Amino acid sequence: MNDLSPSMARRLAGIAFALAPVYPAAATAGQPVVTLTPLTATTLTLPADGEAVVQYLATNQSNLAHAFAMTPIAGVALEPGSGHCTAPFVLAAHASCVLALHFTGSAMNGDVHGGPLVCINDNPLACWQPTADAQLHVTLLPAQVATIAATPAALTIAVGSTAVITVDNAADSPVAAEGLAVEVPPASSILVDLGSCAAPLAPAASCTIVIGGSAAETATLVIAGEHTTTAEVVVTLVDDVVFEDGFDFMPSA
Repeated sequence: MNDLSPSMARRLAGIAFALAPVYPAAATAGQPVVTLTPLTATTLTLPADGEAVVQYLATNQSNLAHAFAMTPIAGVALEPGSGHCTAPFVLAAHASCVLALHFTGSAMNGDVHGGPLVCINDNPLACWQPTADAQLHVTLLPAQVATIAATPAALTIAVGSTAVITVDNAADSPVAAEGLAVEVPPASSILVDLGSCAAPLAPAASCTIVIGGSAAETATLVIAGEHTTTAEVVVTLVDDVVFEDGFDFMPSA
């Protein structure tokens, strides 16, 4: 076979170069296309009834724009905000956004160790996560519940008068009793003033609720808050005066 002339060799080389495939590449060979740099602590404990936010800075390290998506995690949503990544999110070359992960303990399936995992166009073969020391480590704890009690457990008051119920948060409660409220039966005439119980009630502390009513009745009031036990008080409203043998008195419960 005859050798190619120099000019023919140059022509064939040019054709081969033109037909060679072109692949998008990271900024530097061996580096991830997207990096996730922690902006907050990534190791935390979370009560099963709690919420928390962990943030990463997601940066496109390539010279091309890419669309990215985070692999879903049960109980975790992307928190909206200025400069935050959306689902999915598009980053221009070397651009960044804040990947804000909102954890809701009650919606999680269990502890989270590893991730978050971010892929190009949902491609499971093109995914990256933070370095080992920056990956998620979220441990779920049992819900913390305040133990409350109400006294007296039953009381009788005159129609048009008021009475006081004392609510105690146990000394060994792990948290304050917050959001205390009183559930009154439908159609009841009983009125409630939360009084000092409108504020968070620390462990080993007490507060008072004032109640009254405008009609004779017996009703069970249920007192509870956010992440507390419940306490019940049976209230009997009676006509304020009963005449018997010339004396005025209020009947006993």
